[in-house]
Amino acid sequence: MTTLLLLVGLFLPLQTSPGSAFAEPSQALVLHAGPGMNQPGVLEVEPGRVLSIGDRRGAFVEVFVADGFPVYLHSDYVTRDDDSLTVVPGPSRLNARLLPSTVGMMPVGQVGAADGPLELLDVEGAWVRVRAPLTLPLFAPADALNDLSVAAANSAWSRELAQRDARLAGRVMLAASERPGWLADLHARHELEFLAERALPGLDQDELTTLAGRLDGLGERASSDETRAALELFVAAVADEQLRRVEASAAQSRADAHAATAARSRTREARALAAGLRFVGTGDPVTITGRVTRLATNEADLHVYSIRDTRGRTFKLSAAEDIADLSQLADHEVTLRGRSLTIVTVNGPVLVVDQVTDVRS
Repeated sequence: MTTLLLLVGLFLPLQTSPGSAFAEPSQALVLHAGPGMNQPGVLEVEPGRVLSIGDRRGAFVEVFVADGFPVYLHSDYVTRDDDSLTVVPGPSRLNARLLPSTVGMMPVGQVGAADGPLELLDVEGAWVRVRAPLTLPLFAPADALNDLSVAAANSAWSRELAQRDARLAGRVMLAASERPGWLADLHARHELEFLAERALPGLDQDELTTLAGRLDGLGERASSDETRAALELFVAAVADEQLRRVEASAAQSRADAHAATAARSRTREARALAAGLRFVGTGDPVTITGRVTRLATNEADLHVYSIRDTRGRTFKLSAAEDIADLSQLADHEVTLRGRSLTIVTVNGPVLVVDQVTDVRS
């Protein structure tokens, strides 16, 4: 029964009581198409039947029946879905009639796209017989009704709505069972619902590949529009996840390549700076006070040392062994004097240290 109700949920909008109160007939009562005894009788209800009550019309009152009542719509002005056994009227408002004819009897009201989908009961020539929407009223003498409390009537009204929906679900399932391949399609739909419960980002690559293969197999068994549509959405979601992983892998590869290039570049810089360059009469004189920092490379004994001052000047450092041991200056505030040079293998200016004038912790 759960599956049947889920199927109906795909076709019909949720509906509640259209009136503001409830009542029941005091005796067997004929409900009329309009507010008068001379109006055509449409439906007979038994005592105890819960009716939703709308506006008063003289001695009559609007009543709404949970199970609805049959009306005819001209098929030229509706969209019919034989799989879901529903029709959608419109886009313009359409006369609803008690008989499949435009003569001999006035319409009992009008319906439009907002009232649908409506349950398809039968097809008669150029007309479709449907279950009227809950918003289409019938009429009963006000003095023939006994008021009911909302609390007492709500459960009975909801029960009747559920029974109506279950009957449609049964009809839909019966109609589906008469189509070729319906059982394979139903199994495919159930398997698809099971598979769709899995969170795609949580699957490893082998699981995702296996899932894509299973979806290919389901495509051979999906025969209904609903199952095919659901399958297409899930296949697209799997394809998106696969594409995301390919792009993420490519981005990671680019990041790894960039990091490897940067590491090689830093190692080359460290080797050039560790040579202990000396000032040989070129470059600009520099005196700078700042903290010396150490940047590691892929080789444990190679480091790049740099200094930055409060003015934003930054230099990478090189010093001969008899001038300074840069490893001893790391993480200290120092004042250095030297010359600024440009070296091809080093990114940024290099300060060749001539003198260390101050070292602070």
